[in-house]
Formats: sequence, C-alpha cells, structure tokens
Amino acid sequence: MVAPTPNNAPPSFFKELIRLVTRSFWLKFLSLLFAIVLFFIVRTDKEVVYERMAKVKIVTMPNMTVIGSRERFLNVSVRIQNSLFSVPPTDNELSGEIDVSTTSSEKLNVKVTRENFPNLPKHYTLFIERPYIEIETDKLIEKTVPIQVVLKGDPLPGLAIAKVTVKPDQIKISGAKQDLLRLDTLTTLPINIDGIGNTFTTLIPIDISDKNSLKFPVSSVQVVVDLANKKLNRTFRSVPVEVLGLSKTLLKKVELRPKYIDVEIAGTKQVIHKINPSEIRAYISGTDLEAGWQDKKIILKMPENVSLVKMLPDVISVHYSNE
Repeated sequence: MVAPTPNNAPPSFFKELIRLVTRSFWLKFLSLLFAIVLFFIVRTDKEVVYERMAKVKIVTMPNMTVIGSRERFLNVSVRIQNSLFSVPPTDNELSGEIDVSTTSSEKLNVKVTRENFPNLPKHYTLFIERPYIEIETDKLIEKTVPIQVVLKGDPLPGLAIAKVTVKPDQIKISGAKQDLLRLDTLTTLPINIDGIGNTFTTLIPIDISDKNSLKFPVSSVQVVVDLANKKLNRTFRSVPVEVLGLSKTLLKKVELRPKYIDVEIAGTKQVIHKINPSEIRAYISGTDLEAGWQDKKIILKMPENVSLVKMLPDVISVHYSNE
C-alpha cells in the first residue's frame, strides 16, 4: 500500500510554470503586442527620403519689386527616421520666404537655407540641391496705360464696325520700372465678332499672360461694339486747291505747290455713288498769308453723311509776293 502525499507538499516545477503562464494571460498578451508595435515605431536603423519641390516667396521693401515671379521653386530632399509615423512634408511645410532688403536696382544671388522654412518640423532634415537663386530687383513705379480692344472675325455681310468703346479705356498699373517703361498699351483677349448682326456689350479680360510681375487694378473691361451699314471708299483725284479771302488781284501773287490734291472719303453705298466731284472742295485761307514761302494746312469741305479717309497731301507750300 502506497502512502498518500501530504497536503502541504511543495508543487512540482512544471505545475508552477503552468500557473505563471495562465495567470493574467490577456494582460501578458497585450504587453507583448505593445512591445512589438513599439519596436516598429522607434526602430531607427534606416532613413526615409522624400524628393519634393519647395516654394520660396521673395519679400522686398515697399518701394521695390523683383523682375519676374515673386515665387521660386527649388528641388529639395527631406530626410526623416523611418517609423510607422513617417509621412512626407506638406506643401505648407515646404513654403518659405526670403527677405531682400536692398533699396536699389541690382542683381543678387541669394542662398536659401532651412531657416527660410519655419513651418518644417525640427525632426526633418532638409537638403537643397541648388540653394542659390538669382534675383533682380527694380524700383516700383506706377504708369497709366491705354487699353486696345482686339477683334477677331467679321460681322454679317453689309455690316461693319462703326465704333468700339472700352470702359475703362486706360488703367493705372504698378510694377518694375524697366517693365513699365517698355509697356505702351494693353490689349484684351480676342473678341469673336464673326457673324454678328447687332451691337453688343461684353465683359472681356485683359491679356496679362506675360505680365505676372505687374499689379492691375482690374482684370476685365467692358467693351461695346457698335455696328453700322458697311461703308464704301471713293477717291476723288486732282481736286483743285482754292485760296479764299483774297481779291483777284492778290490771287495773282499767290503760288501753290501742288495745286491739286487727292481726296478719299467713305460712306454707305447709297450715299457715296450720288456725290458729284464738284461737292468736294479743298481750300486754304489767304487772309493771314505772309511774304515768302510758308506751309498751309488744307481745309476740306464735303457732303454730309460721309467721312474723310485721307487726303494727299494735307499740307501744301504757298508763296506770297507782296510786291
């Protein structure tokens, strides 16, 4: 007969191990899982590199500006320790500024550094491939420039453009002195008038495609295109030049060079064909003639409802002898 084991006998090693493993099992499992996650978060055996484009805005003194765009772009590399939370930098974090304090017109090479990107987190390492940018500064001035309307196409047959009105017809713009000195007019984007049959009004943008460095008070203008019946041109050749205000005796002392001119007028088809050549008169005033040769502007008289296209010449030489 085998003697029974006493109740207070020490447990075996195997039973003790089972008891340790099974006691608080889920707490130990969560601890192990947390340790694994933490390992992947903090491991620093490698770096991750992001190739990005950084934007730098150029800031100048109030009375100065830069030639070209105020925003420049640079190729940069951003390095960060590899982890589950490694993310590429945002556009806002890679946007910075450069202060140019010069008050004269000059060309500069300015270095861009990490300090120009205050929004980039400190744990990011920034490498700039070409850190120098060329900047040309100039005086900031204002200039009033007229606006020219650009039309494309033709209206319906029998109609023509009578008048084009633009409001405002000129604007005051600001920009670099050397840019504005070369700028004499501004143009609108083309307005398509092909096949139109009535007067119309439209709002059309100003063409500023190559003028990004200039500041405009408005971006569009109002254009009114008035139509009218198409006009024909008719030329009257060898129109005699008369001298008014002199007696027949004094007229003999006047010599004209040339004595005849050519006149071209425009009007509707119905009006232009009814004009008699005698209705076109050219003359000069003889009341203020001085002795010797002098130039006199020709005065033209023509029927109503027609307009002058040109007269050649519009000034003639006159010799007056007071002997």
